Amino acid sequence: MNPALQQLLTRFPGWQITDMAGGWIAFRSIRVRGDSGLSNVRCGATLHELAGNLQAESRLQKRVQPWQGNPSGGEDQAAGGGAGGLAVPGGRGVGQWEAFVGDVEAALQGQ
Repeated sequence: MNPALQQLLTRFPGWQITDMAGGWIAFRSIRVRGDSGLSNVRCGATLHELAGNLQAESRLQKRVQPWQGNPSGGEDQAAGGGAGGLAVPGGRGVGQWEAFVGDVEAALQGQ
């Protein structure tokens, strides 16, 4: 495994990271509510850029959580992926899978 990728996975637990579409994408292992103000997907053209985006998300989460409690609401837990791989949502219905794909597409369009 790429040492920089391993370092990111260690530094940001709770995220699954994979290369995709010429860049890098991180998915939360446990999704957060849409109204939480947090992201379920973060992207970067390089691992360095992704690290900066995940750091920004961590700072935001520290500010948001005290007021909103657990942003995941205990729902929508994704199955864990392989070492550094994509966390594929196992056992989800079609509607949940379409929502997951929609999150990824929206994140990619927002770059």
